[in-house]
Amino acid sequence: MDRDRFARHLETALTRARDFARTMVVEDLPDPIRVRLFLEVHGVMEREDDWITFAQDVGRAPRELAIDEAIHELWRDGRVPQWIDVAAASDRDGTTIVAALACPRFVADEARLYHTWGDIPPFHVTSPPLPPRHVGGERFSVHRHSECVIDADVEHLARVADRVVFLTLHAETARSRTLPRLPTLPRVRHIEARGIEVLSSIASLGRHRSLAFLDLHVGGDAALDTRALPTTLETLSIETRHALRIDGPLPQLQRVQLHAARLDGELVLPRELESLSLHVRDIDALDEILSRVERLDSLDLGGTPVPDALARELAMRFRPRYFALGDTHVTADTLIALAKELPGMHLVPKRLR
Repeated sequence: MDRDRFARHLETALTRARDFARTMVVEDLPDPIRVRLFLEVHGVMEREDDWITFAQDVGRAPRELAIDEAIHELWRDGRVPQWIDVAAASDRDGTTIVAALACPRFVADEARLYHTWGDIPPFHVTSPPLPPRHVGGERFSVHRHSECVIDADVEHLARVADRVVFLTLHAETARSRTLPRLPTLPRVRHIEARGIEVLSSIASLGRHRSLAFLDLHVGGDAALDTRALPTTLETLSIETRHALRIDGPLPQLQRVQLHAARLDGELVLPRELESLSLHVRDIDALDEILSRVERLDSLDLGGTPVPDALARELAMRFRPRYFALGDTHVTADTLIALAKELPGMHLVPKRLR
């Protein structure tokens, strides 16, 4: 695709995204537009005969760009992303921010593009995230689902604090210094921080009195003193590629997800849980960690070194509706036996090849 044609398609897609959102949100979205670009390669650069990913996009954080900058970023010597979804995301400082989620695979052959049924491939215009049980015609705030990419986004939260229900902090705005700076968000239910480095800063989140879901992606080793957790939480999710240390009893949560290379400390789980997900390659005393739990409806131990005997013991003790044992030490014979003995349990995987 030549550059001029791609630029026209981009500008048309951004305008349509803004105008479509104007029919749905309570805000009067301004005419000027800037682009919030999400373009990231997860893993390593790859190349196939008809597409390529670029090393510069590996692990890349989202950015805010002017339209000309977005064209420069997305058109690379005749190659463009295979698909790009666009939706209005915010209004700030007299500008409409349109989010562009771009496929990391770049192609030169237009026959490989998605959304060719429309008139502006590879773009697809979508609505802002809809509220649950949304009824057509009911207007909602574009800030209901807020994302922060630059400091100006964080500062803008103070002006729309009573409209924010979901908040995602990306890149530099996910740093620990940001959490104490957040304005009080009386309606926020879900906070996700992608790149936080010190978990002690979450102690400042207790003032968000509606906060129920906390999703933390940590950039390095992490240590959590459970006394820092807001008492309103229903779900806690922590993910790191490094070591995670948790000391103390967790509050009366309903759902816990812990993904780490290693789990240390003296973790005390609640007595009753709807779901528990432990993806930990290096873990001591898994049976001891689970010994205090009395009820567990869903248990996911994928990627955790669970032996046959422990898998069988946990299945018989909790009789969970869902039990995931992929990439563990559990053998095919044990999976077959569990499937026969507990036919009402959804077992994953059902068999090993």
